Amino acid sequence: KATTAKATTAATTKATTAATTAATTAATTAATTAAPSAPSVYSGTPDTSWFDKDNPKAEYTLTTADQFAGMAKLRQDSKGAITFEGITIKLGKDMIINAGTAEQYLASGTIREITGIGSSYKFKGTFDGQNHTVNGVYINATSSCVRGLFGGLGDNAVIKNLKLTNAYFDGPEASKHTAGILAARANGTNILISNVIVENVLMEESANENTFYGVGILVGKVDENMSLTIENCSTSGTVDFTNKGTKAIAGMVGFTSKGSTL
Repeated sequence: KATTAKATTAATTKATTAATTAATTAATTAATTAAPSAPSVYSGTPDTSWFDKDNPKAEYTLTTADQFAGMAKLRQDSKGAITFEGITIKLGKDMIINAGTAEQYLASGTIREITGIGSSYKFKGTFDGQNHTVNGVYINATSSCVRGLFGGLGDNAVIKNLKLTNAYFDGPEASKHTAGILAARANGTNILISNVIVENVLMEESANENTFYGVGILVGKVDENMSLTIENCSTSGTVDFTNKGTKAIAGMVGFTSKGSTL
């Protein structure tokens, strides 16, 4: 009888332990597969406090849309001195700059703009979107020559694992320039754009009287003797640059210069 009681107790203990382990595993799995956190919405004020140019870190993770906008402001305000060379910047969550499609937020009258970077200001770091989505990037380049979200891509720049949806680009009033959502120009060597989706964009020139030498949804132009690799990328949207002087329009890269490698 004592032996039977011990056996029963042991069996009960094992059963309880197994049930507890199963419940813990199920809870852990449920937590892991839970819905992702809500996207960060841009307030309209860029946050640059995360970066100290005098004591830069090797890696940053941006968790707010204000920080994402701050990345562009840092580069533009420094007049290209901040290139993020040797630095990896990651996205920690989805971002909303403007909600809805380009047509919807343009009609709303409330537009939040990301600072478009001039192509002479080169990004030389690694930007890893970690498969996050940024919606509603609005770039107004009507008062400048060449703009893009990353401006120019310099030597060894890497843009990867990023999805941009419903972006809008308004082209400059000046002529003979290039336009791109991701970057205006690839003006460096060993540049990589990998696993990037740019979806449902609208690119247009509101003045409708300009001449462009390269309009691309990803990159406007690859400069002479420069090299760019694009892999596992896709684009979709509307590009409406109707001036007869525009030289080249494409879904990926608008124009490749002499001696360039794509």
